Amino acid sequence: MAGGGEEGETPIESVEREAFEEAGIKRDYPYIELDSMSSLPVEDVVGNFLWGEDVYVLKEFSFGIKVPTKDIS
Repeated sequence: MAGGGEEGETPIESVEREAFEEAGIKRDYPYIELDSMSSLPVEDVVGNFLWGEDVYVLKEFSFGIKVPTKDIS
């Protein structure tokens, strides 16, 4: 699953929202920020986004989620 942050969100707030929207994973499960971080060139992002003219690279954060059930949508 992947997604982007909305205005004013921290990376953890973004991942909690995206995990719930895309897979129904509750926000109160333990989210683990992984040490892995990478960068993504804006030109490789598909869709209509308003990064601003001076943005060329996006930070990409990685998280794990400890989900106590296999019932994920």
